Amino acid sequence: MFIQASLPLPFEPRNFGAHLGTLTFQRSADDTTPIYDPSLIAIATNNTWNITGPYSWGSNAYGPVYANNYTINLYPHAVYRLDGSLVLNRLSPNAGKVPLTTTGSNGIDESTFIVDLYVANVDKHFSGSQLKPNGKYIIDEGDFGTFTVAIAAPNKTIWEPGRIDLPLIGLSPSATSPYIGVDSGSVEFHPERYILTIQNNFPFSLDEVFATGKAQIAQFQLYLTEVSPYNTAIYYGVYITFSNYANSEAFCMHRNNNMGDYAIDYCLFFLGQDVIGGQRILWDGFYGNNTTYYQNVYVKGISASQVDSVPEGTYCDTIYVTITPQDHI
Repeated sequence: MFIQASLPLPFEPRNFGAHLGTLTFQRSADDTTPIYDPSLIAIATNNTWNITGPYSWGSNAYGPVYANNYTINLYPHAVYRLDGSLVLNRLSPNAGKVPLTTTGSNGIDESTFIVDLYVANVDKHFSGSQLKPNGKYIIDEGDFGTFTVAIAAPNKTIWEPGRIDLPLIGLSPSATSPYIGVDSGSVEFHPERYILTIQNNFPFSLDEVFATGKAQIAQFQLYLTEVSPYNTAIYYGVYITFSNYANSEAFCMHRNNNMGDYAIDYCLFFLGQDVIGGQRILWDGFYGNNTTYYQNVYVKGISASQVDSVPEGTYCDTIYVTITPQDHI
């Protein structure tokens, strides 16, 4: 991931930050219903991200003088085009809901509506031109977390009843990093990449859990790549965070995945410890380049008496997995 010393419009030329991704709201050809108050739901992102690295407040005869461990704030923003104009909206998470636009209950008529997500510094006292080309900037605090995407009911805001949760159709990240080059004012930002995939997804039986105490439900594969040739002897690590839709510390399966229906409590087990929802677990010991590592995920802690007390049916849960490099994002 890279921080750009100058961001595109509607940011001002001095503003700097990183492009996190793009959300595209696509209506079918025969759907004429406007899009109302598109928002992120059940999001655990920070209002402020802190990055630390070289920043120059002045220069001498030899060039810029950098404070090597200067901390700068970045803030989450959304950029979208409405009625032919680009709009910049600073995001403020509140009670787990983040409206992406300022449209509220006014419908958006575009059949395709695109929102770009950034973390950026827009403080008039700072400028991307004072960042150090090829400098390394570490995130001390900040995580975009997990979220779902929703729109409001017609003529309502996301804060009113009737919201519609949308399915997410994701594409794999491009292998090309958004690094434009030193001449254009970009600054290197944590070059190595970690690719986490669920290699296997195992069905399990309750009898297996009751008999052995736990059952394997998944295997994670982590692929470490794009490590600098000078850093292949350095050990790396990542934090793995498990969370659910309710952002609760405990996990439970609901009948037909309906949050209001009967439930069965369970526990996840990873790297030799019980998982607490929302709390990070360190997985480390990675080194080299283009290397692969594996870890298993288990389910445990299911009560036979609780299972006997609920009606028959299909009980399931949706778990979100977040990967965060140990010292960076």
